[in-house]
Amino acid sequence: MALLFFVSTSKLYAEESTSTTTVYKVTKPDGSISYSDQPQSNAVTLEVEPVPTIPALKPSPISFSSAPTDDSFLYQSLVISAPIDRSALHSGTGDITVSTILEPSLRAEDKLRFLLDGAEVALQKGASLLLTSLNRGTHTITVQVIDPQNKALISASSQFTVHRPIARAFKIN
Repeated sequence: MALLFFVSTSKLYAEESTSTTTVYKVTKPDGSISYSDQPQSNAVTLEVEPVPTIPALKPSPISFSSAPTDDSFLYQSLVISAPIDRSALHSGTGDITVSTILEPSLRAEDKLRFLLDGAEVALQKGASLLLTSLNRGTHTITVQVIDPQNKALISASSQFTVHRPIARAFKIN
């Protein structure tokens, strides 16, 4: 396979290297140099070899397997990968991204519920969520997989502390 790839790309290079491109180089009185594909007076003719290229590979289509929809289906794990449990985060704006990993992947009929300090902040299909303008202090994020009957199938929690700078007024004497 590797030999076939080498032979075919070598052939491609050999085919491309037989043709050159004519370029005209002009040096102006101020010393600046310009290049053109149009002939000009006082131009020096240059023959430029082609740049070797390899055609892009066509990506193979990605197939997603759908999760079983029977009642015996169970999610094996739900992990909050960010913020890490018991971590301290320094954020000037208070913006924190919550990222999750779910195995197996989310079924079409299920959703993720994000709770910040016990209050729902999002119900969505996406595995990550941007929390904005969080106050400084310790918070708990809980993520639940919710079925169409609003039943939590699996959940995970992470506790984190947000550190934000504070602007204090100061007096100039």
